[in-house]
Amino acid sequence: MNYFFSSFSDTNWIAPQNVCLPDFIMCGAMKSGTSTLHYILNQHPNVFIPKREIGFFDIDNIFEHPDYSHFDGNNWITHDIDSNPEKFWDWYSSHFNNAKPTDIIGEDSTTYFSSKIAAKRLSLQSKDIKLIVLLRQPTIRAYSQFWHLVRTGRAKYDFERTILHNPWSVLYRSLYLEHLNVLFKHINKENIKVVIFEEFIKDKQNVLKDLCSFINVDYDLLPTSSLNAHVNKTRIPKFPSLQILKNRIFPELSKKVNTQLPYDISHKTMSYSLIKFLHKKVNPHIETKLPSINPSTKVFLDNFFSKELDGLNEVMHKDVLSLWFDPYNY
Repeated sequence: MNYFFSSFSDTNWIAPQNVCLPDFIMCGAMKSGTSTLHYILNQHPNVFIPKREIGFFDIDNIFEHPDYSHFDGNNWITHDIDSNPEKFWDWYSSHFNNAKPTDIIGEDSTTYFSSKIAAKRLSLQSKDIKLIVLLRQPTIRAYSQFWHLVRTGRAKYDFERTILHNPWSVLYRSLYLEHLNVLFKHINKENIKVVIFEEFIKDKQNVLKDLCSFINVDYDLLPTSSLNAHVNKTRIPKFPSLQILKNRIFPELSKKVNTQLPYDISHKTMSYSLIKFLHKKVNPHIETKLPSINPSTKVFLDNFFSKELDGLNEVMHKDVLSLWFDPYNY
């Protein structure tokens, strides 16, 4: 079956009255603590968050979701809400079926922060959905994302050559000033809460108190044991160079078999599944610290980001650049 973009109308992106919409969304930035925050907030008795990231409001964006489209050699299979709006909204709303009527409902979709269209589509809703944005030292965030790309089969070179050959893949999500300006263009600032990852790690209690107030739940009902959670711990291939070589030779193996989408785009063959199985046996993912970033690369990227993020302090109304780029603070 072939599903093409039939129009660019915004009408179908307005939720029907019977559709359940979340009260808040953790929208990124990727590799900045969203998984840990998801886990902690989900321990609250009055909060419900689906287990998986959804990525609904930019589901048709191939930059953010290359795994959500497939070309079989002749035809494209992709996700266009105009093809069947009712099906798409029913699919989205189904993620919240297990929530209690009194729950504060959340979701996390880390692609929304860097998406050019998600904020606009969220602004069309009759409900004021609150957004939580986590920001991390941009160079370290990019480096962490690179290892995520290695692990998931997308990185085909080492970090330095990835920057040279495909800088967008690891650097773009760290361009916080650009992404925040897009959010502020479409969403009221009072409905956006920006959390600095380093401050979250240093003082979880006060940051979580502020976040609970923001989403309108009682902080005192949050189990104290949840504050010590560290989810999505670092796992990398036992032999990173072998993983990168496999990624380069078999790029199709990086495609997720995601059957939990409005349209099923599963396309893995038995041979690909066998290769992936054998590689995991030879080169399993292990829980360990990331290799240290090359000092020269750290200096190079810090210099790049300090220029690209000039003006972020004024937007944030606080000095985050000194926190990230002053060696005495970081």
